[in-house]
Amino acid sequence: MLFVSPAQHHVKCPTETIQAEEGDDVTLRFDLDPRVNLEDYTLDIKRDNKIIHVYRHGKDLTDPQMERYRNGTTLIHEDLSRGIVTLQISSVQLKDSGPYQCFKKRNVDISPLRKQILVVEEEIYFILLSFY
Repeated sequence: MLFVSPAQHHVKCPTETIQAEEGDDVTLRFDLDPRVNLEDYTLDIKRDNKIIHVYRHGKDLTDPQMERYRNGTTLIHEDLSRGIVTLQISSVQLKDSGPYQCFKKRNVDISPLRKQILVVEEEIYFILLSFY
């Protein structure tokens, strides 16, 4: 799926389903095109409007995170300079189902990014919808 942000960036999100079993680690990835260095951006990754991961001022913040995700997510900082948001979620559970959104902000530029995760009992399905 492709999304055009107000800043004229396209976001590339694979639409295939990511499968995982409960307890597996899952990686969500969003790519900006053209590539833009995201190191100076604010990134808020949410599920159902609840904070999964926060990156501000070059640091990951745990205070605003949902308790279930504290120490359970890893943002790959090396990818940010290449315009890629890569978030690893450790030990996924059924309750991790649902749409995931990543919001990027820089100054007044606010653009949301979206991905879908569907978790089932035996396997966990992650569907990448879009990047805002």
